Amino acid sequence: MTEIKFSIIANPRTGTNHFIDLLICHQEVTCHREVFHRDTVYLHGGARDDLLERRERDPVAFLQELYDSSPTRACGFKIFGEHNSAVLDNVLHDPTIKKIILYRPNYLAVYSSERIAEAEKNYLIKEDDNKISIDACAYDSSRTSEKAPFDQTEFNHRWSAYQEHYKYAIDVLNESGQNYLFTTYEDFVNESLFRRVFTFLGLSQPVEVNSRVRKQNTSDILSRFLNPEDALAYIEGIGRINWANEGFMLWGGKDGVF
Repeated sequence: MTEIKFSIIANPRTGTNHFIDLLICHQEVTCHREVFHRDTVYLHGGARDDLLERRERDPVAFLQELYDSSPTRACGFKIFGEHNSAVLDNVLHDPTIKKIILYRPNYLAVYSSERIAEAEKNYLIKEDDNKISIDACAYDSSRTSEKAPFDQTEFNHRWSAYQEHYKYAIDVLNESGQNYLFTTYEDFVNESLFRRVFTFLGLSQPVEVNSRVRKQNTSDILSRFLNPEDALAYIEGIGRINWANEGFMLWGGKDGVF
C-alpha cells in the first residue's frame, strides 16, 4: 500500500510528461498520467480503455484503488482543470495527498503548443532507449513544421480558464492551511531545482535524474505562429513582451542560454 500519495495539479502543455518522466527515475515512485482523461484511463503503463467504465462509476473510489494497489512507496497522478471536478475537489481537500502545483508562466507558449499539438494530434515525443539529461530540452529546436494561428478571442478564453484553474486550486490550499509545492516549467529544466520535488515528497535523492521526453517546439514562441505579427501586437498591448521567447535558468549556461 502506498505510504506517500501525491497529485500533480497542472494544465495541458505545461511540461507534465517531462516532469513525470523525471520523477519516475526514482525507484520508489509510480506516477500515472491522465487518469481522468475523457476518452480513456492513462496509467503509468499506458492507456487502459477497459477501466473506463469502472472509473466512471465512482471516480474518487477508483483513485483510491490506484493508490492502494501501487507497488511503490510513493504513488501519484496528474490532473487538469478539464478532467474531473469532483476528483479535483477531493484531492484539494484531502491533507493526506501531497500537492504539486505545476505552472507554466508563459501562456503564449502554452497556447501555441496546445494549438500545434491539436493540429498534429501528437502530444508527446518520447525516445524509449535514449535518455537525456534534465536540461537538454533547453537547447532542443522545434521538432515540427506545423504553425498555429493566433486568434485573440480564443486566446483570451483559454487564458482565462487556465488562470482560473490555478487560482481555485491555490485558494483552496491556502484557505485550508495545507503545505504544497509550487513549481514552474522553467524550474524543472534545472536539475538542482527539480530535486526539491523528491525532498517535498519525503524521498531520498536518486543518483541520476533524466528523461526520455523531448521538447516539441522552439523557444522562439512567435515563430510558432502563422501570423506572428498579430501575436506580437497582442503581447505588446498587454505588457507581456517577455512571452516572445521562453528562457531557462541554468547554472553556467550553454550557448548563451540562461
